[in-house]
Amino acid sequence: MSPFRKAFLYGAALSLAVLVMPMSAWGAATAQDAEEAVKKCGKCHKDYVTKWLPTKHGQVWTKNPANEKQAMGCQACHGDGERHMADAKAKSDTGGAVDKSLIIQLTKGTPLSKAEQRAICQNCHYGTENMAHWQGSPHDNAGLSCLDCHQRKLAAIQVKLEPQTRRMQESTDVSTEVCVNCHVQKRTGLMRSSHMPVREGDMKCSSCHNPHGGPGPSNLRQHSVNENCYSCHAEKRGPLVWEHPPVRENCSNCHDPHGSNYESLLKLKKPYLCQTCHSANYHPSTVYNGYGLQETNAAGAAAGMAKQLAYRSCTNCHMQVHGSNHPSGARFTR
Repeated sequence: MSPFRKAFLYGAALSLAVLVMPMSAWGAATAQDAEEAVKKCGKCHKDYVTKWLPTKHGQVWTKNPANEKQAMGCQACHGDGERHMADAKAKSDTGGAVDKSLIIQLTKGTPLSKAEQRAICQNCHYGTENMAHWQGSPHDNAGLSCLDCHQRKLAAIQVKLEPQTRRMQESTDVSTEVCVNCHVQKRTGLMRSSHMPVREGDMKCSSCHNPHGGPGPSNLRQHSVNENCYSCHAEKRGPLVWEHPPVRENCSNCHDPHGSNYESLLKLKKPYLCQTCHSANYHPSTVYNGYGLQETNAAGAAAGMAKQLAYRSCTNCHMQVHGSNHPSGARFTR
């Protein structure tokens, strides 16, 4: 038997053993253990525990912990708290300051470096599908730690209970609130007349972007802008008999996905958007004078553009601007 086949069979057997291994082999863990662990911390840190319990960690770890580490509750991330609790108890009698170095601090002002903060989270989350592209992603290269966003999200969950303090509509997902704290220019786009339904809560930033990194540019979930758009706008994918080159190249050549003051998220008003590529001369911008002759001077051409294109656009005739499957649709007219 070849060594490759042996390795494959060994891996398969190991995977099967893991699947059938009883929970006791991993360490018995119960919700009661987790609740007791959290209650110990909650005696002093009631505010933190109250905010933490509604989160995914709080809900899963206190109701259905998967292993001993999760059943440790707060200590799963903050480390063994026995020395910390003993020190806090002793200092409560003497009135001295508690030695915070006896516990791993993950709150604002933590002495841990960004890399050390990330390492704690990656003990569990590294290598998961959602984190597969983290290394080398824009947020990783910017030196962000998990806490930079997830502590904001925790705060946003609390703010959601107080609509009068929100900067966006009540229906907006809290993760979007976290993103626009840094990407303020995108908040401006979302407030424009033509926008994705993010404000209304039907989409969120993570619908298109994976904040932990993606295979495409700008943390996109797909390999390209077009693939991202096609995940919803499948009718634009094709294949098409007649393709419009800028459309096939990149949807954002014409559309601003974060918001626009023009219809359909267009970057410019029609026909000016079309004329960024297509010359405005003669078709249809040139005006005819009273004798049926074309105006050739600059003033006449300008007047012609104003006259011929008022309340009109290229798509009045070239309706299939994304591409056509009609045999006679070379000009995207059908």
